[in-house]
Amino acid sequence: MLRLRTFGGLSIERSTEDGGGAPTSTATAARRRLAFLAVLAASGPRGTPRDKLLALFWPESDSDKARHALDQTLYSLKRDLGAESLVLGREELAINPAAMTSDVEDFKAALARGDRAAAVELYTGPFLDGVFLSGAGGFERWTEEERTRLTRDVELALEALAADAASRGDHAGSVQRWQRLATMEPRKTRVVLSLMSELAAAGDRAAALKHAEIYHTLIRDDLDAEPNPAVAALAERLRREPAVVKSPRRTLDRVSVTPVSEPTKPTPAPALVSESAVAVETTTVPALPAPQPRRATIEWLRHRTTRAYRVAGVAVALVLLLALSLAWMLAGKRRADSERAWILPTDVENRTRDSIFDGALDAALIAGLQQSPYVSIFPRSRVQQTLTRMQRAPSSPGGLHLDEALAREVAQREGVHTVLAASVDRIDSSYMLTARLVEAATGVTIAAESRRANRRAEIIDAVDDLVRRLRHDIGESSDVIARHDLPLPQATTRSLEALHKYADGQHAWAAGQRTPARELYLEAVALDSDFALAHAALGFYYYWNNDRPKGDAYFDHALRLLDRLTDRERLQVRASAESWRGNRESAIELRKALLAIYPNDPAAWGSIGYDYMRLHRPNESIAAYREQIKRDSTDPTNYINLAISYLQLGRHDDAVRHYQRAFALQPDLLKLDNLNHEYGKALLFAGKPDEARAVYDSMLVGSADQRARGHRSLGLLAMIRGRYGEAVDRFREAVLLSQGPSRELTEARNRLFLASAQQERGWGDSATAEMRTAHALFRRAYFEPMFLWYLGKALARDGQLALATEVLDTLRKRARADNPQDRANVLALGGEVALAQGRADSAAHLLQLAYTVDSSSLVKESLASAVARTGDVATAARLYESLLAGAESWYGWEGEQYALAAPLAAGALYERANDLPHARAAYERVLTRWAQGDTDLVTIRASRVALERIRRKSGTLTPSAR
Repeated sequence: MLRLRTFGGLSIERSTEDGGGAPTSTATAARRRLAFLAVLAASGPRGTPRDKLLALFWPESDSDKARHALDQTLYSLKRDLGAESLVLGREELAINPAAMTSDVEDFKAALARGDRAAAVELYTGPFLDGVFLSGAGGFERWTEEERTRLTRDVELALEALAADAASRGDHAGSVQRWQRLATMEPRKTRVVLSLMSELAAAGDRAAALKHAEIYHTLIRDDLDAEPNPAVAALAERLRREPAVVKSPRRTLDRVSVTPVSEPTKPTPAPALVSESAVAVETTTVPALPAPQPRRATIEWLRHRTTRAYRVAGVAVALVLLLALSLAWMLAGKRRADSERAWILPTDVENRTRDSIFDGALDAALIAGLQQSPYVSIFPRSRVQQTLTRMQRAPSSPGGLHLDEALAREVAQREGVHTVLAASVDRIDSSYMLTARLVEAATGVTIAAESRRANRRAEIIDAVDDLVRRLRHDIGESSDVIARHDLPLPQATTRSLEALHKYADGQHAWAAGQRTPARELYLEAVALDSDFALAHAALGFYYYWNNDRPKGDAYFDHALRLLDRLTDRERLQVRASAESWRGNRESAIELRKALLAIYPNDPAAWGSIGYDYMRLHRPNESIAAYREQIKRDSTDPTNYINLAISYLQLGRHDDAVRHYQRAFALQPDLLKLDNLNHEYGKALLFAGKPDEARAVYDSMLVGSADQRARGHRSLGLLAMIRGRYGEAVDRFREAVLLSQGPSRELTEARNRLFLASAQQERGWGDSATAEMRTAHALFRRAYFEPMFLWYLGKALARDGQLALATEVLDTLRKRARADNPQDRANVLALGGEVALAQGRADSAAHLLQLAYTVDSSSLVKESLASAVARTGDVATAARLYESLLAGAESWYGWEGEQYALAAPLAAGALYERANDLPHARAAYERVLTRWAQGDTDLVTIRASRVALERIRRKSGTLTPSAR
């Protein structure tokens, strides 16, 4: 048995039964072959497509030479290793587990079954450490990405093992895990703090202090930077405080008052959980605190914030210091937010009759209190969830005023100790702001503050001062407030009117009112051009609306103002910009950093799930959304994106169930944006075509935009059934309904769908005219890079080379260098243009590179076309045939017609290769699939003629044609 070692280097070993365990040579001549095996091993049982391997290892070779090199590599490996069955598969290559095992595949399998200990033992060093290949830039990029992913996996596994050991009182075991992490990440603050904490808990303070010295040396000498002050603070406390005798099990609850936070270690959700089960999970809270005397109440809240300044034992001190560090990411360990006191704010009671205060003061108070490192604001989404269980949910967002009595009731149900009640009054020409911290169980006022503003323009400053006083009341020192305090006019805006517009914009967006939200955000930045959060909201809106230039301008403005924001908002704005600009891995890391500091952030897991979904990593997306639903089971967006993730996995019934859950929560979403079409798609692939059509039919009333989307969906449904006459009529209606200012992109899409249906009917001139009109629309309006790829391909295939080249030039200018999808779009359209110019080898090379990033059906079909033109008809035929597998990947968008016509192309290629049985099967697939469709379609007519031709060649009969 052979074993491939990829961690810490690259080598092959033989088992003792096969003649010893010495590694085989890793000389330069053999390095490429071993690297080839490493790629297959990392892909696991699912295998690696041949086209991807060609692009990774032979990107500069033409198609024939690259394929020959791949075949020669396989031959040499089998010969040199004496394993004829080493590699399985034809188009998707995988290592035969009966011939060879690998540490990387075993590592991934161990993590998948939850055996972290086995996984970390397998990890003996960085993946393919020191392995480089000349002339294989694609392999180098792949190696770096895989190495980063595996390093992250082992770090998370080590942290989880350390947390588990500590929870069992095994501090020595925890120290061992943290020491290993410290060798991998010696400068990471959370690793240093955690290792010091566990060394102290294990009774080795000297080692903890020594490690602090090492950390300071590394940061100052190697990076010429200032060390994190949390490390010095912890070291000083360890020097000053007497040793504490630790119990066999370390339990933080022994030194804290009855917790009011969420459970610190939620039970993992099962692989599939019913909706009722989800609801139960999200409502689980600790027991309510026992009633306390009034005089003890303020001391209880102060205890949550001032204990770091009193000697209460090492365990308490470490908890607070870790809350001040940048990351506390131990899975299952009590986190920083779990040590914070929850505060549930009421709606500010506006007694002035001036609507400008509605929403604005609420946003300002929350922004101020969120800066405290010792309290957490109970999110409004959780309030909404509780009100739903109480059967008192408002019919629309913001429709129910959360007064003090209702807030106290919600707080008691959720185990939240404290309610913040605030009001604003008009006194002559001035304003009086009042805020009270109220014990939820008794209604006793814990602390009260008031502040007068002489003019309305001074309101935000008054709120700022009011919040600062409240933070003093609950025990924060002036020093702590100074370190964690941005003036509200800087952190939000000095303009009360701008804050009011922004708050209303947030409510409008949550209610699905996109255009009103945009107008409110624009009014906010017009009132205050330095309002960073409003600029970020506009960046989000314009990217969502496919207007990148405006989105980039607003995001750039927000990013220039980051120093005005709190730590939480800086991370949120940076993550949003990275996500929408296509740097989704960076966005995920930023949001995980946010969760490290604020584990109970109400929206971060949902954003992480969305980025995983867009990266086509559905399993990780589903896991993230389950975490999000634990925090908020009332947001329909979470269920919609869960449904899309299940669609990516081919779990259609699960997708339908989650769509229905979302629409039950907010019925009007069924007709918002493209959700109707996506839901119909789920129904179609769940075997419910009639229900899918009924969903699409429901769109044929209402606004012109809604009706246009309904007709487009019905047209695409007609195409898959072979009813192109109906499809043409539907797309024509969609074109008419989508014409108008600012609708150019939608109209152009509908015209391309119409052109594809007309081509199948044989109406080439009409199709060409529609494409030219779509191109004219492109010249009038901004089209995003993805659609330029769609448009350029259609023009190139229609022989309109000059127009396709113009689109390609524009795409190159608009593509962002840091956006992988943009780069793939440029490569793919470059390949199509090269193909139209007769440069088949260049086209195949460009499309292979594009396919390594974007393996969608549209790129695969282009690659198949280019490979066919290079003369490799067998490979091209198989690529065309594979397009029909997994119809979820092409149904309902621009790739649909190319996939539906693919069997005809495959049949023609098989026929060229004189493989008549495969050719016949491909042609018959066309007739079988469209048995109830139109009879005069180009693809059907060509398939009939081809079958007759094969019959004459072989002397066999074909099935009766329609």
